[in-house]
Amino acid sequence: MTKETYNNPKSLKEANELLLNQINGLAVAIENSFLPNHTEALSKILEEKRSLRKYINSRKPWNFNFKSGGWNSTVAVTKQEAIENSIKEYEESPSDIDEYTFRVATSEDTNQLLSLFY
Repeated sequence: MTKETYNNPKSLKEANELLLNQINGLAVAIENSFLPNHTEALSKILEEKRSLRKYINSRKPWNFNFKSGGWNSTVAVTKQEAIENSIKEYEESPSDIDEYTFRVATSEDTNQLLSLFY
């Protein structure tokens, strides 16, 4: 999965289809004992793929900046949804939202942004 995965519903759909195919293939391989010496390893990979699919479909925090300075966050599944939510929330000044700065919030990014208040 790349950053593109979260940009829009089409990219998310493609990532979901890929993961679902991988999950199904791994499940069949485990169920039919195609690689009996590797069942444990395949099971771990299968769980990782399931967790990843769950994560990419979940609502997650997004940080973004304003053109005039400052930042805020919103919660969404895709970047496109995050931008739309923010425009609705700041409808009095939607042009101040810098759409190019939207990113999935990491703890490091958020902590750095919060440190601006100290």
